[in-house]
Amino acid sequence: MSGRKTTLDSGTVARIDRITQMLLAQLEAQTQAALMLLEEAPPEQREAFLAELAELRGRLVRLRARVIGPAAPVLVGRRAGQG
Repeated sequence: MSGRKTTLDSGTVARIDRITQMLLAQLEAQTQAALMLLEEAPPEQREAFLAELAELRGRLVRLRARVIGPAAPVLVGRRAGQG
C-alpha cells in the first residue's frame, strides 16, 4: 500500500473487517490442521512451517490495521504439551 490515506465509507470498512476476520479464522484452522499433520515431524520442520504461518498472520493483521485501524489484540493459547 502507498503512504497515501484514503477515506473509506463505513460499509467498505465493515466489509474489509469481515473479510480479514474470515481469513484470520481460516488461517487459525489451517494452523491447527498443520499442527496435527506435523505432530511426528522433526521439531525444526514444524517450527519453520509455523513461523511461515505466523508471518502470514502478522502481514494480514498489519494490512488490516493500516486499512481500518488497530483492533484489540487477541491472545492465542498454546496446545498442551507444547513448550
